[in-house]
Amino acid sequence: MKHALRNRLHALLLESFIHSSARIGLSCLAIAIRLQGHADREAKILAIPLALLQEKMACSPMEARSAIRRLADPPSLVVIPESFQDGGEIALAAPVWEARSEIGEMMDAYLAAVDAFGRLSPPQDRLECAFLQARICFNLGLYFEAHEILEHEWLRQAKGPLHTFLQGIIQVSVGFYHGRRGVYSGAVNQLGKGLEKLRRTLAEFPDADADGFRRAVEGVRERLLARGREGMAPLEPSEIPTMTMDLPASLRALQAGETLDRPEIAC
Repeated sequence: MKHALRNRLHALLLESFIHSSARIGLSCLAIAIRLQGHADREAKILAIPLALLQEKMACSPMEARSAIRRLADPPSLVVIPESFQDGGEIALAAPVWEARSEIGEMMDAYLAAVDAFGRLSPPQDRLECAFLQARICFNLGLYFEAHEILEHEWLRQAKGPLHTFLQGIIQVSVGFYHGRRGVYSGAVNQLGKGLEKLRRTLAEFPDADADGFRRAVEGVRERLLARGREGMAPLEPSEIPTMTMDLPASLRALQAGETLDRPEIAC
């Protein structure tokens, strides 16, 4: 999958945590891919009736049209013809069509993440809200997405323990992203960098849950080192620890004094 397309999908996930129109768009894309899932890869890109999508999304025609128009914004995920306003058809954009099997799996996980977040009472604090979103993604195997969510917040933090802790979680997430793909160097190196930052931060600001997660990650890295490059195989989901911790309270207390003065984004 091309980098620009992956970034577009990641942005859609982030928006879906916040905006109902983006959530409808996410559902629309997932349904469209599912409907075309058994089509011949060599076949012409098939059009999907707008009315059918509206029915399956259980939303109003106005909501469906608005969400689909956002999907058509560049880089486009869907293509809409001139007849769209009159209830015509839409089609997947060519890059989405080509990667529809991989994207279909991503959309299922994205919908599960958004649904899990929607069933909780999200924190009012922006950073805690992002940490919760990242934790949900991490536990669904969306390690790169967890990294993306936290990176937005990490960039807003001034240098200090909170900045270091967030970077550690980001690097651990990237490490497991590589590990799931069987990339030995990426997994071992990123996990090592992340663990070093978590150890350094937690030595000064102890937190039992965070330290339990750190020790579990450390165990995975030790097993990878024991296997070596030649014995490397993609990590199974069962080999990767679950993240159950909240943002440590001792670090949350530092947030007000360390956040850089940058524009707020609603959670």
